[in-house]
Amino acid sequence: MENKNYYCIIYNIQYRMSDKLQLDILEPQLTHIKSGLKLIEGQVGPFTKFNQFIGREIVMHNSSQRVTAMLLAVRHYNTLDEYLIAEKWFLVEPHLRSYDEAYRAYELWYDVRDSYGNVIIKGGEKIQSLGGINALILEVI
Repeated sequence: MENKNYYCIIYNIQYRMSDKLQLDILEPQLTHIKSGLKLIEGQVGPFTKFNQFIGREIVMHNSSQRVTAMLLAVRHYNTLDEYLIAEKWFLVEPHLRSYDEAYRAYELWYDVRDSYGNVIIKGGEKIQSLGGINALILEVI
C-alpha cells in the first residue's frame, strides 16, 4: 500500500502501514517492560495482526513514557487460560501474586458491562471472540 497516511486502529493498536507497530500499554506493565522484568506482552486479536511485525521495532507508550523494542516472536492462543498457563502468568504479569489474580486482571480489562455495571460478556469470552490472544516476545532496545 503506497498511501503513507493510511492509519489502522484495531483495539489499542495504531500504526501507519509503512511505520512501526505502536501499542498503548498500561502501567505498571510498561515500566516492567522498560526495566526488562516483563518480556512478554499480551495483545488481543488474530495472529495475522502481529506476525507481520516479527523482526521489526515496535513502539510502546502511555501518557508518561515511551519504550522501543524488537518483536522477536509472536505466539497465538485461542483462550486467555491457554495464554496464562503456556506463557506463565508470573512472567506475563510480574506484579501480580497468583494465576487467579492475573486472569481476573485481564477479565476486568475486557469485560463488557451494561449501563448498570453488570457484566454481560466475560472478558475471557470477549478475548476468544476477538480472535484470541497473542504473546508478543520482546527485546527492549
